[in-house]
Amino acid sequence: MAGMLNTDKRFGDIAIDMQLLSKEKLDRALVVQELIFSRSKVHMAVGKVLKEMGALTQEQIDSILAAQTDLKAEDDENCQCQLPDADEAASDEISLTLTLPKDKLSAFISPSEGHRKGGQGLTLEVVKEFLKSRSVVSGLVDDQVLMDYIAQDPLPMKPFKVAQGIPAIPGKPSEIIYHFDTDPLRIGTLQDDGTMDWKNRGDIPLVKAGDLLVEKTKGDPGQPGTTVCGKELPPPRMRNPKLKSGKGTQRSEDGLQILAKVEGTPKLSSDGKVFVFNMLNIDGDIGVETGHIEYDGYIESTGGVNSGYTVRGKGLRTAEIQDATIEIEEDLVCHGGIYGSTLKVGGNMKASHIHNCTIEMLGELVVEKEVFDSAIETNGRCLIVEGKIIGTKVDAKKGVYAKDIGSEGSTPCVLTVGYDRQYERDMAACKTEKDELKQQLTEAEKAYPQSNQELESISREIGALAQEQDKYMLQKRQFEEQLRGEGPNPVDENDEEEKMMLEEMIAELVEKNSELDTRLRTLMAKEDKARMLSAGVEKRLKILGEHIEKISEKIEVLEASQEVDPGIPELKVSGTLSNKTEIIGPHKEITIPQDMQSVRIADTKVDPDSNRYQMKISNLR
Repeated sequence: MAGMLNTDKRFGDIAIDMQLLSKEKLDRALVVQELIFSRSKVHMAVGKVLKEMGALTQEQIDSILAAQTDLKAEDDENCQCQLPDADEAASDEISLTLTLPKDKLSAFISPSEGHRKGGQGLTLEVVKEFLKSRSVVSGLVDDQVLMDYIAQDPLPMKPFKVAQGIPAIPGKPSEIIYHFDTDPLRIGTLQDDGTMDWKNRGDIPLVKAGDLLVEKTKGDPGQPGTTVCGKELPPPRMRNPKLKSGKGTQRSEDGLQILAKVEGTPKLSSDGKVFVFNMLNIDGDIGVETGHIEYDGYIESTGGVNSGYTVRGKGLRTAEIQDATIEIEEDLVCHGGIYGSTLKVGGNMKASHIHNCTIEMLGELVVEKEVFDSAIETNGRCLIVEGKIIGTKVDAKKGVYAKDIGSEGSTPCVLTVGYDRQYERDMAACKTEKDELKQQLTEAEKAYPQSNQELESISREIGALAQEQDKYMLQKRQFEEQLRGEGPNPVDENDEEEKMMLEEMIAELVEKNSELDTRLRTLMAKEDKARMLSAGVEKRLKILGEHIEKISEKIEVLEASQEVDPGIPELKVSGTLSNKTEIIGPHKEITIPQDMQSVRIADTKVDPDSNRYQMKISNLR
């Protein structure tokens, strides 16, 4: 896994450097790649993902892979042979042509057309001045070598290398070194003859706090070179892989190592992040003594899981499972049988035999002996290559492979191949969520103008009251001036009746102004509420728009992943395929009319150019 991630990173960097790919398309491909891994536990090379997305052709992929095998700078001689693409400068006065390759690591001179006779004003000083005027100042050949050249008569038409730059020395890129098995729970090895090597099971790695998990080498930045023009030539840009530390880990002070923070099992995620999950070791059965198990880590039981108990965790390894409920995020390994249980597994699963179970999983299902009277759905392959499937419904995106299917007197098997049920569920959920968000957006868009209209109405009313209040305040100040004997119409200080009338009018204005203050405070509180409502509606519109955009992007990624990682609608049976077995593909279905031996059945096109499909039956051998 780690090597795959590093290889994909190098591939993407080189593709961008070669201007064959944009960073946006690479990022989208990596998202699709991660989705495919999370849904089927199959790592698809990023080059293949980009090809299926139509972002790269096979020829472009081949050129990137060729560059990937050797990150060194181009060979000097190849650079020097790029004369047809070089910039040329000619001088009629000294009858020479200067040729500089694009990398400017070398310079060549040759006689201009019709000026091959040597010695015509070509002195050492003149030629050097000519080169200097063209900025060729570094790496010049020895004076004697140059003098021997210009003394030839006639001058050879073959370009003469007059200067040689110093190529940049490529450095050594940093590397990520993993100190634990990054893929411990292997399903087993499927041999050429169709048998399974069950010995290759792998052991779950365990680490202690402080153990070194990952380290990053410092690498070598390389050494810059110098062009014949005297300019520094930087070494080729190298990838700089990042260390990603997750839960249960910590970085060293220099940032070049990841250490275990707790005791447990190290895990490398599909995006390159390293975690350490605690390991729960149970000596004996999961049952009365343990109760239900819910653990954020890996669970290993030397016994089995007893009837009526529930187990939830990252991974599970046990001897047997009886009438239990199992929910595991990653891989499940059962050395014995699984009976009468309901299982949901986010990774691969292997067992000796399965009876009367309901299973929903993302990875590959490997069963050693038989599957009986069960319902199975998997996004990977269903592999019972040495055993039987009897009375069972199987829905496998990547096909079904078994020795025998069905038996006399048993309920016929129903085998659905090539469908991605997880994709269908995810797509349906996304479309439903998008429709609900659009409905909410429509309602918010209707509410937004109403809230704005209410806010504008309140603002106009506040403005009118404020003007009326200003008018009362002005009248009050005028009356007060009159009472003080000021202004254009001062009251006679002896006119008590006039004074009393002005005091009454001032009191009336104060009362009116107080009423206006109360109304204004009410309106302003109402305006604040309306403004908050309007801002809330506006914010909600923005949030809904962003959510709809994210859901639309998720739908695009799902559609792309389905194109890149399609199902495999095929069934392979090395032994007997019993009659009445029903096989359902994305386009066609068939019920087997009679027992068949060693067959392959696939939902495939009648011919490559048609849109007509058939259930093609062929001999497996």
